[in-house]
Amino acid sequence: MINSSIDDLNKKIDGKHPLLQDICVVGKGMETAADEVFLFGNKPSIFPMRFIKKRVSGKNIERYIIKPESDYILYFEDIDDFKDLPVSIQEHLLKHKKILASRADKKRRASAMWWNYTFAMHKEYYHLPKLYCSRRASCNTFCYDDGFDYLGFSNMTVVFETNAAYSLKYILALLNSKLLTFRYRSIGKQTGGGIFEYFPNGVGKLPIPAADKNTQNKIISLVDRMLELKKKEAAEQNPQARIVITRQIDGVDKAIDKAVYELYGVVEDIEVIEGQ
Repeated sequence: MINSSIDDLNKKIDGKHPLLQDICVVGKGMETAADEVFLFGNKPSIFPMRFIKKRVSGKNIERYIIKPESDYILYFEDIDDFKDLPVSIQEHLLKHKKILASRADKKRRASAMWWNYTFAMHKEYYHLPKLYCSRRASCNTFCYDDGFDYLGFSNMTVVFETNAAYSLKYILALLNSKLLTFRYRSIGKQTGGGIFEYFPNGVGKLPIPAADKNTQNKIISLVDRMLELKKKEAAEQNPQARIVITRQIDGVDKAIDKAVYELYGVVEDIEVIEGQ
């Protein structure tokens, strides 16, 4: 149950701002219905590297960045003819043909090819900058990817930069803020242990204020600094040096939260928001 004071604050946060789903493409990751065939714990050197993506999942994301350790995914959704695949990939798929051809979608659709993904959702957008978040988290945890080295399966939500009026880094700062974490707790379903479920239809309901270039750029500069520090922290081996970097990250986090509170006009409500 959401009490009336929280409901009033949610309405204040929402204002007349557009929803994320109305300004960007928000969807889930791709579906294979046979992850065991396409997923590898170690880099599969028998396949040409252009057909290999790193997997982004709840195990290797944190706020703002994707950690370097990952599983690997066989990806060839830009190929239309089985014969155009490298021989090594053809042989691998043929070895698992019984599993692949038995997938429900492949059996249901007469035109479906037995050997590829069941649903390569939004593949036309993957060349764009994107944000990922995991299906379950205790707070908003969105990471940034501006290339196509990573791929998420259907347990991930993906936000694509499909609107020139909104920088994805600007949106990233808002989504990772304490304010929108507070707001999402009235949208997402809570499971055990204070964990919330994050699905596209819930994430897409978060309000994102329109902002001019100057306002966005101020927040983007903080995000750029955060990304720099996060990568530096991940690479730093010296414990004392890491402590210094972590403190710097905390400082940038606070600056982002301050800017977001001001953007939504809820500075006087900080105590309520941070007390939840």
